[in-house]
Amino acid sequence: MNATKMRLLVVVNPNASRAMDGLPQVTQWFTERARAVVMVAKKKKDLKRMLREHGPSVDRIVIGGGDGTLSKALPALLELNKPVAVLPLGTANDFARMLGLSVDPLEAAETALGGREHRIDVGLANEQPYLNVASVVESSQLPRDAQHSPVRMHGYYSPV
Repeated sequence: MNATKMRLLVVVNPNASRAMDGLPQVTQWFTERARAVVMVAKKKKDLKRMLREHGPSVDRIVIGGGDGTLSKALPALLELNKPVAVLPLGTANDFARMLGLSVDPLEAAETALGGREHRIDVGLANEQPYLNVASVVESSQLPRDAQHSPVRMHGYYSPV
């Protein structure tokens, strides 16, 4: 599809660590190159609502944020069954790095608009879909718990 005719929904989580720095550039970049609607979702419920309300009428969805943003958006994205692109605006951006995406917002935007589509597997644990990481404890709790544990596992101290 011709990029200038592509209809995009770009939803950015402003709480992602690098989102607000990249948002003005990304907004201008997308609106100059495609029929793009750029929205800012401050809360999880806003993210899901925006995807459900605007997602059906677009050709591709772009999620701007980190791994947490993708995780929160995933159930709605699966319902929409549309091509999804990632703007890695979070801290670690593990999923984007695993895909080989640039962490530079404009380079990632270029890939989002003109990159090739690939199908990926989505896991399901306890009725919750996930992309690249599943944990049995809240992973943000691991570093704090690590201070009291002698067992080390995969870069984190494992609670024993």
